[in-house]
This record gives sequence, C-alpha cells and structure tokens, in this order.
Amino acid sequence: MRINIFNKVSHAVESVKNIGIPIPITSKMIAKILQFNESTIEARGIHDMEVIIEDNFISITGKVKKLFFTIPFTLKLVPNKTENRSIYFEVTNMTPLNLNWIKHRIFNKPPYVQYENKIIQLNLDGFEKIKSIPVGKVQKLRIEKNKIWVTLGV
Repeated sequence: MRINIFNKVSHAVESVKNIGIPIPITSKMIAKILQFNESTIEARGIHDMEVIIEDNFISITGKVKKLFFTIPFTLKLVPNKTENRSIYFEVTNMTPLNLNWIKHRIFNKPPYVQYENKIIQLNLDGFEKIKSIPVGKVQKLRIEKNKIWVTLGV
C-alpha cells in the first residue's frame, strides 16, 4: 500500500514536470498589483487607471497629475521574455506624451513591479495564486481570452 501511494505521488510530480500548471492572470490582478490600494496610487498622482488585456498586448490607461496639470496616458505593453518567475514587458507605445517619469511613477513598485529602459519586470510572486506554488518557473506564456496564461513547471 505504501509503495502504491509513493508511485502515485511520483507519477503526479513527473506529469507536472512535463506538463506544468496553467494559471490565468486577469486584468484585475494586474491592476491590483499596480495600485496596491487607492490611497497609494492617488498619493503618486495617478487616477482612473484601467488595465485591459488584448490579443497580444496589455493596454493601460489613466491620468497622472504633475503640478497643476492632469495628463492622460495610454500605454501598450508587449510580452518580451520570461525568466524564472518573472515576465518582462516592453513598452511599445505611449500616448500622448512618451515621458519616462510617468512610467516610473506607474511601474516602479518593488519588489513585484520594476521599470527600466522601456522594460517592465513583473514578478509573478506578487499574485497570491502563484505565490502559493512554492516551486517552478514560467515554462510558457500566452495571451488568450482576455487573460495571460502562465504555465509554471519545474
């Protein structure tokens, strides 16, 4: 009996190694990690932020305050690469003004989100679903049905 249970566990571990565990990331999850809470985001002067996952990219819109001006922004993020438990996105488009200080204000949120030179690093351990899985790294990444599907495996 004991050997049978061990064999079942070994078989399950092997199948996870080969297949991986698919986990969906929604736009609400990304918005939550970028905002943490309303008082934090408003203290940084960001308002009306919305995250939309499209077919091959993520669109982030909102408004940022600088002195007496409110500047609307739209960002387009495209997945660039994955490394361990992080996804790297490239900022391919920003309108109406492509200003680094806006991107820093939105995306510099260590330890889970960091911005440098048009690249945003999103540490997946910022999501409870993924943090609860103690081992594994990103094996596959696809954007489908308004979700980012991340497959974690060993």
